[in-house]
Amino acid sequence: MKRVYLDHSTITTQLVEAIHRPSEDKGAFDIFYSVLNAPQGEKNDVLLK
Repeated sequence: MKRVYLDHSTITTQLVEAIHRPSEDKGAFDIFYSVLNAPQGEKNDVLLK
């Protein structure tokens, strides 16, 4: 979590539970895998131009 959230004060028990809860669903591994291995989109600075 500390690698994703630069402001560590925003990492609460509720946040951790909200992120963890979907990982317990059936088929969650396949969904997480597809998201993490999807082609990278345009960078934010390109999209905002």
